Amino acid sequence: MGRRRRAFERVAERFEAAWSQGLLLVPETNADAVALSRMVKQNLMMRPHRGIYCSVSKWAEIKPDERARRLVRTLARLHPDWVFDAYSALALQGFPVSYHLLSRIYIAIDPCKPSSVGKGIVPIERRDASIEEIDGVRSVSLVDAALACLRLASFEDGLAIADALIRREEVGRSTLMDWIHHAMDHDSGMEHALSTARFADPRSESGGESMARAMMVAAGVLPTDLQVEFTDPVNVGHIIRVDYLFRRVDGCVMVGEFDGKIKYLDDGMSHGSSAVDVMLRERQRESHLTLLGMPVIRFCMKDIRTPGRIARMLADVGITQDTLVETTYLDTTPRT
Repeated sequence: MGRRRRAFERVAERFEAAWSQGLLLVPETNADAVALSRMVKQNLMMRPHRGIYCSVSKWAEIKPDERARRLVRTLARLHPDWVFDAYSALALQGFPVSYHLLSRIYIAIDPCKPSSVGKGIVPIERRDASIEEIDGVRSVSLVDAALACLRLASFEDGLAIADALIRREEVGRSTLMDWIHHAMDHDSGMEHALSTARFADPRSESGGESMARAMMVAAGVLPTDLQVEFTDPVNVGHIIRVDYLFRRVDGCVMVGEFDGKIKYLDDGMSHGSSAVDVMLRERQRESHLTLLGMPVIRFCMKDIRTPGRIARMLADVGITQDTLVETTYLDTTPRT
């Protein structure tokens, strides 16, 4: 067996051991580093971060949030004094974060101590924050991390975080705003965070639902209510729950639904059914809503990512600021 092949096999063995622990591979010797560089050139390995490696096939198998978790855990082994913050801390704790926000690593730093961080690392100045240890990794608390994100994120990404935070912590919108006032104390990001928190609601069940609602809010077309239940007119005793409800001043009631790919591709969401079966059930459900006299308009992630598209889709079916009743979902948000 040649020396190069032995080096490749040794590296592959070490990678499998790291992977089984939820980590990525850091070369232990110069020989390992050389072998990994060759494997990168052969498209067998890739570098998600300087000095850290992953099998190309394994990287493709996992979602961006799991990639972020493995990278954070590996960096924590290299830098045990680091405290992870913002989106990195949320991902570590399994909190839903838009995938595009996970391309960089966020760490908390003491503003009084000079520090140098490498490429792809974003420092966040922290004077005081609750620090927790999760699987041996130091991180700011979930609430502190989420509040940092509300300072940084766009309205649609921030609303998804705000919704998930008050749902998980079982608090109301007013408590979230109190947390922001206390944590930010009139600094430059406070108003931006508050402008997001004002529209938070724990009833949205996915980040996509929250983001679509953010686009509606930005257009001034707030749903009348969220997660409203109706009795199925065909299957007696069954309940149909809809994502968004719109009541127009002319008495017309319309339903909005967010369609995420995960509903069709994730076994946990589809209960083992095929994508075709899930789509057929959705169409049947939609036909039952139509029997109740409520037309359905559907949104997907592509609609969210296309500026102005959701507002145009709503306007095309007669849902505008002028046609909606004055009551909005903000009037029915659960108080806890």
